[in-house]
Amino acid sequence: MPPYLPVVALNRSSKIRIDNQLVASFAQIYSSITQYPPNDQTGPTYVDLGAEVEGGDPVWKEVAYHSSIGQLLVVGPLTSTNAPVVVSSGLVATADGSDLVITVSSGVLKTRSTGVTTVSVGGSTTLAAASSSHPRIDTIAVNETTGAITNVEGTPAVSPVAPAALTGTLAIDHVLVGTSVTDVTQANVTDVAPRG
Repeated sequence: MPPYLPVVALNRSSKIRIDNQLVASFAQIYSSITQYPPNDQTGPTYVDLGAEVEGGDPVWKEVAYHSSIGQLLVVGPLTSTNAPVVVSSGLVATADGSDLVITVSSGVLKTRSTGVTTVSVGGSTTLAAASSSHPRIDTIAVNETTGAITNVEGTPAVSPVAPAALTGTLAIDHVLVGTSVTDVTQANVTDVAPRG
């Protein structure tokens, strides 16, 4: 999952757009400051630093530029916990060490900007057979609309990298599938879900 950064505009007239999102006005974050009436956004805008803006520039470059000239204020740390969608409860993955099945408990997703929740009944997913040459990392994800559990198979490599979750899904776990293994244990499962 790409890192997200909450930012606000210091100047209402700047009408800054990053990743096609109008950055919120300073007055909406600090209610005691009233000289700039709120624009059409509410709260900080969560910006995907890995995306591109119009013209192909990376979002991080636009954030850096506008911050350097005093038009943006970074409101929080650069962490995946600032993601627009988070796990508010449940969605814990387990592996019992007897096979390649990952079981995910039921849970709830929450959209930060609107508070809309999506309930997931959880479920299980069976990982593909292990490679005989190298380990890989799979990404377990949950659909942000339906709550369905999905799996994205990684590429076997000497130093494997977890694949990104598919569009519209939220990565909740990475699972290390060792070379030629026929089962995975809980020690192979790493929780990466943004929770809040």
